[in-house]
Amino acid sequence: MSSESRLLPKSQVIIRRPVHLKSQPRAHISDDITKETQSTELQSSLLEDASQEPTSASSSSENDELIRLRDLLRSPPIPGVVDWGIPSESIAPCDPAIEAKLAQFHALKRDPENPKHFNDSLMSNRSFRNPHLYAKLVEFVDVDERSTNFPSSIWDPSDVEPEWFADRIAELQKARSEQASSTQQKRSQIAFTSSKAAPPPTRPVHDRGGGGRNSRFHPYPRGR
Repeated sequence: MSSESRLLPKSQVIIRRPVHLKSQPRAHISDDITKETQSTELQSSLLEDASQEPTSASSSSENDELIRLRDLLRSPPIPGVVDWGIPSESIAPCDPAIEAKLAQFHALKRDPENPKHFNDSLMSNRSFRNPHLYAKLVEFVDVDERSTNFPSSIWDPSDVEPEWFADRIAELQKARSEQASSTQQKRSQIAFTSSKAAPPPTRPVHDRGGGGRNSRFHPYPRGR
Protein backbone atom coordinates (compact mmCIF):
# COMPACT_ATOMS: atom_id res chain seq x y z
CA MET A 1 0.00 0.00 0.00
CA SER A 2 2.76 2.29 0.82
CA SER A 3 4.41 1.64 -2.50
CA GLU A 4 1.17 2.19 -4.47
CA SER A 5 0.43 5.39 -2.68
CA ARG A 6 3.77 6.68 -3.61
CA LEU A 7 3.24 5.91 -7.30
CA LEU A 8 -0.16 7.67 -7.56
CA PRO A 9 0.06 11.37 -8.32
CA LYS A 10 -1.27 13.73 -5.74
CA SER A 11 -4.37 15.72 -6.66
CA GLN A 12 -3.86 19.46 -6.73
CA VAL A 13 -6.43 21.76 -5.32
CA ILE A 14 -6.71 25.27 -6.88
CA ILE A 15 -8.28 27.89 -4.72
CA ARG A 16 -9.52 31.00 -6.53
CA ARG A 17 -9.95 34.20 -4.66
CA PRO A 18 -13.13 36.16 -5.23
CA VAL A 19 -12.77 39.24 -7.43
CA HIS A 20 -13.52 42.42 -5.56
CA LEU A 21 -14.96 45.23 -7.73
CA LYS A 22 -13.32 48.54 -7.07
CA SER A 23 -15.76 51.23 -6.31
CA GLN A 24 -15.29 54.07 -8.77
CA PRO A 25 -16.00 57.54 -7.41
CA ARG A 26 -18.98 59.30 -8.98
CA ALA A 27 -18.25 62.45 -10.90
CA HIS A 28 -19.21 65.55 -9.06
CA ILE A 29 -21.64 67.79 -10.94
CA SER A 30 -20.85 71.37 -10.24
CA ASP A 31 -23.48 73.91 -9.44
CA ASP A 32 -22.47 76.02 -12.48
CA ILE A 33 -23.49 73.27 -14.90
CA THR A 34 -26.79 72.90 -13.17
CA LYS A 35 -27.41 76.62 -13.34
CA GLU A 36 -26.50 76.73 -17.05
CA THR A 37 -28.93 73.91 -17.80
CA GLN A 38 -31.68 75.70 -15.96
CA SER A 39 -30.94 78.99 -17.75
CA THR A 40 -30.97 77.23 -21.15
CA GLU A 41 -34.33 75.70 -20.42
CA LEU A 42 -35.64 79.08 -19.32
CA GLN A 43 -34.41 80.75 -22.54
CA SER A 44 -35.97 78.06 -24.74
CA SER A 45 -39.28 78.49 -22.96
CA LEU A 46 -39.11 82.26 -23.43
CA LEU A 47 -38.36 81.84 -27.14
CA GLU A 48 -41.31 79.51 -27.54
CA ASP A 49 -43.57 82.02 -25.85
CA ALA A 50 -42.23 84.84 -28.04
CA SER A 51 -42.77 82.80 -31.23
CA GLN A 52 -46.38 82.28 -30.31
CA GLU A 53 -47.00 86.02 -30.15
CA PRO A 54 -48.70 87.69 -33.17
CA THR A 55 -46.51 88.84 -36.03
CA SER A 56 -47.74 92.41 -35.75
CA ALA A 57 -44.91 93.30 -33.37
CA SER A 58 -42.23 92.01 -35.79
CA SER A 59 -43.76 93.81 -38.76
CA SER A 60 -43.93 97.07 -36.81
CA SER A 61 -40.28 96.74 -35.81
CA GLU A 62 -39.31 96.16 -39.46
CA ASN A 63 -41.22 99.25 -40.50
CA ASP A 64 -39.53 101.30 -37.79
CA GLU A 65 -36.14 100.07 -38.95
CA LEU A 66 -36.95 100.95 -42.57
CA ILE A 67 -38.06 104.44 -41.57
CA ARG A 68 -34.89 104.95 -39.57
CA LEU A 69 -32.68 103.87 -42.50
CA ARG A 70 -34.51 106.20 -44.86
CA ASP A 71 -34.01 109.10 -42.48
CA LEU A 72 -30.30 108.34 -42.25
CA LEU A 73 -29.85 108.05 -46.03
CA ARG A 74 -31.82 111.17 -46.87
CA SER A 75 -29.68 114.01 -48.17
CA PRO A 76 -29.68 117.24 -46.20
CA PRO A 77 -32.04 119.90 -47.58
CA ILE A 78 -30.71 122.73 -49.71
CA PRO A 79 -31.51 126.18 -48.30
CA GLY A 80 -34.02 128.01 -50.48
CA VAL A 81 -34.72 124.98 -52.74
CA VAL A 82 -37.76 122.76 -52.36
CA ASP A 83 -37.19 119.00 -52.79
CA TRP A 84 -33.64 119.61 -54.06
CA GLY A 85 -34.97 121.17 -57.27
CA ILE A 86 -36.78 118.01 -58.40
CA PRO A 87 -40.11 118.84 -60.04
CA SER A 88 -43.28 117.32 -58.67
CA GLU A 89 -44.75 114.10 -59.99
CA SER A 90 -46.65 114.39 -63.23
CA ILE A 91 -50.42 114.11 -62.88
CA ALA A 92 -51.03 113.63 -66.61
CA PRO A 93 -52.77 110.35 -67.53
CA CYS A 94 -50.67 107.49 -68.89
CA ASP A 95 -50.78 106.43 -72.51
CA PRO A 96 -53.62 103.91 -72.96
CA ALA A 97 -51.60 101.92 -75.49
CA ILE A 98 -48.74 101.43 -73.00
CA GLU A 99 -51.18 100.48 -70.25
CA ALA A 100 -52.81 97.87 -72.51
CA LYS A 101 -49.41 96.42 -73.44
CA LEU A 102 -48.34 96.14 -69.81
CA ALA A 103 -51.67 94.53 -68.90
CA GLN A 104 -51.09 91.97 -71.65
CA PHE A 105 -47.64 91.13 -70.28
CA HIS A 106 -49.05 90.71 -66.78
CA ALA A 107 -51.81 88.44 -68.09
CA LEU A 108 -49.29 86.23 -69.89
CA LYS A 109 -47.14 86.03 -66.75
CA ARG A 110 -50.06 85.09 -64.46
CA ASP A 111 -51.68 82.59 -66.81
CA PRO A 112 -52.46 79.51 -64.64
CA GLU A 113 -52.21 77.03 -67.52
CA ASN A 114 -49.26 78.33 -69.54
CA PRO A 115 -47.40 81.13 -67.71
CA LYS A 116 -44.96 82.93 -69.94
CA HIS A 117 -42.52 85.47 -68.57
CA PHE A 118 -41.39 88.37 -70.70
CA ASN A 119 -37.69 87.74 -69.96
CA ASP A 120 -37.99 84.06 -70.88
CA SER A 121 -39.43 84.90 -74.26
CA LEU A 122 -36.61 87.36 -74.87
CA MET A 123 -33.93 84.85 -73.93
CA SER A 124 -35.38 82.21 -76.27
CA ASN A 125 -35.44 84.62 -79.22
CA ARG A 126 -32.15 84.75 -81.16
CA SER A 127 -32.88 88.25 -82.45
CA PHE A 128 -32.45 89.70 -78.98
CA ARG A 129 -28.96 88.39 -78.35
CA ASN A 130 -25.79 90.44 -78.29
CA PRO A 131 -24.43 92.69 -79.70
CA HIS A 132 -27.74 94.40 -80.67
CA LEU A 133 -29.81 93.42 -77.64
CA TYR A 134 -30.51 96.93 -76.39
CA ALA A 135 -31.58 98.36 -79.76
CA LYS A 136 -33.84 95.39 -80.47
CA LEU A 137 -35.40 95.59 -77.03
CA VAL A 138 -36.21 99.29 -77.36
CA GLU A 139 -37.65 98.69 -80.82
CA PHE A 140 -39.77 95.77 -79.64
CA VAL A 141 -41.24 97.52 -76.61
CA ASP A 142 -41.66 100.77 -78.61
CA VAL A 143 -40.46 103.04 -75.80
CA ASP A 144 -38.85 106.43 -76.21
CA GLU A 145 -35.55 105.91 -74.42
CA ARG A 146 -34.86 109.66 -74.28
CA SER A 147 -38.15 110.77 -72.73
CA THR A 148 -38.10 112.69 -69.47
CA ASN A 149 -40.46 114.17 -66.89
CA PHE A 150 -38.55 117.44 -66.76
CA PRO A 151 -40.02 120.43 -68.60
CA SER A 152 -38.39 121.46 -71.85
CA SER A 153 -37.01 124.60 -70.22
CA ILE A 154 -34.82 122.42 -67.98
CA TRP A 155 -34.04 119.52 -70.29
CA ASP A 156 -35.09 118.99 -73.91
CA PRO A 157 -34.10 115.53 -75.23
CA SER A 158 -34.75 116.55 -78.83
CA ASP A 159 -32.28 119.46 -78.66
CA VAL A 160 -29.31 117.57 -80.09
CA GLU A 161 -26.86 118.27 -82.90
CA PRO A 162 -26.34 115.89 -85.84
CA GLU A 163 -22.63 115.65 -85.00
CA TRP A 164 -23.49 113.97 -81.69
CA PHE A 165 -24.85 110.78 -83.24
CA ALA A 166 -22.72 107.68 -83.74
CA ASP A 167 -23.10 107.45 -87.52
CA ARG A 168 -22.00 111.06 -88.00
CA ILE A 169 -19.03 110.55 -85.69
CA ALA A 170 -18.05 107.43 -87.64
CA GLU A 171 -18.15 109.35 -90.93
CA LEU A 172 -15.91 112.11 -89.57
CA GLN A 173 -13.44 109.56 -88.19
CA LYS A 174 -13.31 107.75 -91.53
CA ALA A 175 -12.69 110.97 -93.48
CA ARG A 176 -9.96 112.01 -91.04
CA SER A 177 -8.27 108.61 -91.31
CA GLU A 178 -8.31 108.68 -95.12
CA GLN A 179 -6.84 112.18 -95.16
CA ALA A 180 -4.05 111.18 -92.77
CA SER A 181 -3.16 108.09 -94.83
CA SER A 182 -3.03 110.07 -98.11
CA THR A 183 -0.78 112.70 -96.52
CA GLN A 184 1.56 110.03 -95.24
CA GLN A 185 1.81 108.43 -98.68
CA LYS A 186 2.80 111.75 -100.26
CA ARG A 187 5.52 112.35 -97.71
CA SER A 188 6.98 108.88 -98.04
CA GLN A 189 7.18 108.91 -101.86
CA ILE A 190 10.82 108.30 -103.02
CA ALA A 191 12.11 108.83 -106.59
CA PHE A 192 13.99 105.67 -107.59
CA THR A 193 16.91 105.84 -110.11
CA SER A 194 17.90 103.22 -112.60
CA SER A 195 20.72 100.83 -111.79
CA LYS A 196 22.38 101.27 -115.27
CA ALA A 197 24.90 104.06 -115.78
CA ALA A 198 23.86 106.91 -118.02
CA PRO A 199 25.66 107.03 -121.41
CA PRO A 200 28.41 109.72 -121.79
CA PRO A 201 27.49 112.85 -123.75
CA THR A 202 28.45 112.82 -127.42
CA ARG A 203 30.99 115.37 -128.70
CA PRO A 204 30.38 117.30 -131.92
CA VAL A 205 32.33 115.99 -134.93
CA HIS A 206 34.64 118.69 -136.27
CA ASP A 207 35.50 119.15 -139.91
CA ARG A 208 38.74 117.34 -140.78
CA GLY A 209 39.72 120.31 -142.99
CA GLY A 210 40.61 122.34 -139.88
CA GLY A 211 38.06 124.96 -140.54
CA GLY A 212 36.41 124.46 -137.15
CA ARG A 213 37.52 125.62 -133.73
CA ASN A 214 40.23 123.63 -132.01
CA SER A 215 39.23 121.99 -128.77
CA ARG A 216 41.28 121.98 -125.61
CA PHE A 217 42.34 118.42 -126.30
CA HIS A 218 43.77 119.37 -129.71
CA PRO A 219 45.18 122.88 -129.37
CA TYR A 220 47.04 122.58 -132.66
CA PRO A 221 45.41 121.99 -136.00
CA ARG A 222 45.85 118.53 -137.40
CA GLY A 223 47.60 118.09 -140.67
CA ARG A 224 46.04 116.43 -143.58
